[in-house]
Amino acid sequence: MNNKTSIFVAYAVLVLVGFGGTALLGFTGKSNDTSAAIAFLGFYSFLCTTGVFYVLGKQKAALDSLIEHINEVNDSHYKNADSIHRRIEDGFANMERDLDKRVDSLWVSIDRLEADFEDCKSCTPCKK
Repeated sequence: MNNKTSIFVAYAVLVLVGFGGTALLGFTGKSNDTSAAIAFLGFYSFLCTTGVFYVLGKQKAALDSLIEHINEVNDSHYKNADSIHRRIEDGFANMERDLDKRVDSLWVSIDRLEADFEDCKSCTPCKK
């Protein structure tokens, strides 16, 4: 039962109890009896207060449960997003390290080629 329906049902039950109690006092002829009317109104007030607090408590429990569920879903989404973000950062860091190694290797190869070229310029066949 949704919140609006449960409030309406609780209100309808309380109205029916109040109407029924007033009618019962009238049928039994005790409507002029002050102590009977006070006793009924006291019981009815207690019933109304209890009914309202019961419905409010049920609704609060349902809302608290919903809020807890939403928080759990949000937490899991944030954990997943953080995990994905960490994996992306790790991937970029690995790519950067790999690229640095390749560039360093390329520079070493270039240095070797330059050294070989210098050695070749001084050899006899190249001087001709």
